[in-house]
Amino acid sequence: MDLDWVLGVVADGPTKTFAFRRLKYLTSKWNMYSLLNENQELADMKVCLMDWFALLGAYLVGKERTTQVS
Repeated sequence: MDLDWVLGVVADGPTKTFAFRRLKYLTSKWNMYSLLNENQELADMKVCLMDWFALLGAYLVGKERTTQVS
């Protein structure tokens, strides 16, 4: 029954049109956001990447200190 309902919704013309237009709208909205905020997004990614490497470095340093060879 669920498959029949999904196939009925997919085959419905107005639903397909609405979904297509909504997808186009959301795509254009995302493109506008990425164009307006590109510099800030890149800066945020760099900060996040540096934080990740700092955490990884702290983990590795701590890992080396706990495994001592006698």
